[in-house]
Amino acid sequence: MTCIVAVRGKRPVIVADTQHTAGKNRVVALDSKLFEVAGGRLVCGATGSPRVAQVAERVLRGLDPSNFDAKDTDALIRGPVLDAYRDGLVSGGAMETKDGVQAAVCGTALLLCGEDGIWTVFSDFQVLRAGLLYEATGCGFEYALGAMHALATSGIEDAEALAMAGVRAAVRFDVNCGAPYRICVRHGIGWVHATEQS
Repeated sequence: MTCIVAVRGKRPVIVADTQHTAGKNRVVALDSKLFEVAGGRLVCGATGSPRVAQVAERVLRGLDPSNFDAKDTDALIRGPVLDAYRDGLVSGGAMETKDGVQAAVCGTALLLCGEDGIWTVFSDFQVLRAGLLYEATGCGFEYALGAMHALATSGIEDAEALAMAGVRAAVRFDVNCGAPYRICVRHGIGWVHATEQS
């Protein structure tokens, strides 16, 4: 599992740790847990099953941004993004049914970040738009939220500083999270992707 954090601001930021776990073992993998959606309109982070993350990246990266209203990101996520994600999981064999309810395998969640908000898509396809300037999901998300809250309420407004504090807290206190970190920061009309070692 992993921790994904996102912070809105003048330059939105989304950060993920890079550790995978299999039971009690750490797995070293080069797969990024962050990818652009709909031509860079959003960046998505995926927690949980690597298979679900791969399916999500395949189907969401390919969404054509010219088909969507440029001003209504919420409708984009609750409509075409959610539909493509669910259809991709079905065709990719990454869906399970328990007690008649369909869900992504392994409790996977997506965190989507754009210029106008942050959304979480849960394994049962509920979509919640964050009411705060920051959000986190996955292992260690409680530590991440606590660290970001402490800094935000002390007057720190830098989105990248808040996001890095959040993911570092998750890595420090949750054994299922680990460095290095993948960072996506919005600059102008695009996202800049980077890796930070510690």
